[in-house]
Amino acid sequence: MTGARPDAVHILLVDRETDTLELLGMSLRVSGFRVSTASSAEAARAQIHADVPDVVLLDLPIEPEPAELEVARQLRAEPETAGVKVVLHTSLPEAAVSQRFGAYDAFVRKPAPVEQIVETVDAALHGGDSHCRS
Repeated sequence: MTGARPDAVHILLVDRETDTLELLGMSLRVSGFRVSTASSAEAARAQIHADVPDVVLLDLPIEPEPAELEVARQLRAEPETAGVKVVLHTSLPEAAVSQRFGAYDAFVRKPAPVEQIVETVDAALHGGDSHCRS
């Protein structure tokens, strides 16, 4: 899917890797999303409070920092952000993620093509099956 979406969905893309932020961010924009980026949990929290997104697409590295694990929990705890969808983008197996990180709406296993990420985001927003693996 290309082009603008009606009432463009705002995705906050959170990843430590600058190249991923640039490439995936550009691909999501081409798919019609409004995208902002953050390279750390602290930057993500600042972005969230400045402009609440519809979806946080959160990279969860193999060795996540405690602050990265807290992003979704903090979203759920605050009334103004409790409805933000959290999509995890990780190379970790979903079972391991579920044990350590319970507060998420969807899961995409890396590497995943942009089309699969878009489908997962759409499913999370609309309540469909959003636990996609590649």
